[in-house]
Amino acid sequence: MIQTIELSPGIVLRCCRDTRFKQGCLSFQIVRPMAAEESAMNALIPSVLLRGTVKHGDLRAITARLDELYGAAVSTIVRRVGDYQTTGLYCSFMDDRFALPGDQVLEPMLAFLGELLLDSPVENGGFLSSFVESEKKNLIATIESELNDKRAYAIGRLLRTMCRADTFGLPRLGETDQVAAIDPVQLYAHYRKILRESHIQLFYVGSAEAETVAQLLTPMLSRLEREYIPLPDQTPFHTCDGTDTAETMEVSQGKLCMGFTSSITNRMQEFPAMQVLNTLFGSGMTSKLFQNIREKMSLCYSIGSSYYGTKG
Repeated sequence: MIQTIELSPGIVLRCCRDTRFKQGCLSFQIVRPMAAEESAMNALIPSVLLRGTVKHGDLRAITARLDELYGAAVSTIVRRVGDYQTTGLYCSFMDDRFALPGDQVLEPMLAFLGELLLDSPVENGGFLSSFVESEKKNLIATIESELNDKRAYAIGRLLRTMCRADTFGLPRLGETDQVAAIDPVQLYAHYRKILRESHIQLFYVGSAEAETVAQLLTPMLSRLEREYIPLPDQTPFHTCDGTDTAETMEVSQGKLCMGFTSSITNRMQEFPAMQVLNTLFGSGMTSKLFQNIREKMSLCYSIGSSYYGTKG
C-alpha cells in the first residue's frame, strides 16, 4: 500500500513500505511542463550534480562515499510523461535491517542525497565549467547515438511529426544545438529556479515507516527556498493536418512505425483493455503483426510497441 504525505506545498512523498527486499530506494524528481526552451537544461542538470559536491569534489570522492554506505548507488533520472518532463536522482541502498549493529544507511544516504542536490561547487555564479562542458559532450553523444539505433530513431521521428502540435513531440533530451548553447551560469540559475518553483515528487520503497522517511528528509527540504507554481493540467492530443516528411539514409533493413491516437488515458477504466489490445496488435512474438509478417510471410521482422495516450 502506498502512503502519500504532502511535506510542503508542491512537495509530495509517496512511500511503499515493504520488508521483502534487502535494498531500499528513493527517487527525487522535479516535475516540469515539457518545453523546448528548457528540456536540454533539465536533461543536463542531474549529470552535472553527480560530478561532485563541495565536500566530495569529484567522482572518485563520490564513489568512495557510496562505498562507505554499503555500496549504495545514485543515478540520474530524465523522463517524459505526457506534457511533463521529470528530472532528478535515484538512490538505491541496503536496508538498515542488514547493516552491522549500530550502523545506519537510510539516514546518511538521504543526507548525502541532499548534499548532491544542494551543495554543488560554484564558480563565478554558476556550476563548475569543467563539469558542465564534460557533461554537455556526454549528452550530445547520447542524443546523436540515437541515429545508430534505427528503430529508436524512426520512433522518435514519428513522434515529432505526429505530435508536432503537442509538447509530446519534443525530444526528451533536447536538441544537440540547445545542449551546446548551455553555459554554466545559465544552467545554475535555471536549476535554482526549478528547485524553487517546481512540483517535486519523492518516492520511497523499503522497510522504514513513511513518517520516519518524512522526518529524515526534513533537513534537506528545509534548505529549499520555495515559491511554488502549480503544474498546468495535461492537455488532450491536438490533431494535425497530414504531412510528408522524407529522409534518405543507407540502411540494411527498413523500419516501419505506425502511430494511432486514442481518447483513452491511464485514468480511465478502459485503459487496461487498451494496453492488451496494443500488445495483441503489435508487441512481441505473439502479436498479430509478428505472426503474419514474420511467421506466415517469412520476412525478417522484429517488432515492439508503445502506448501513447496516457496524458490524463
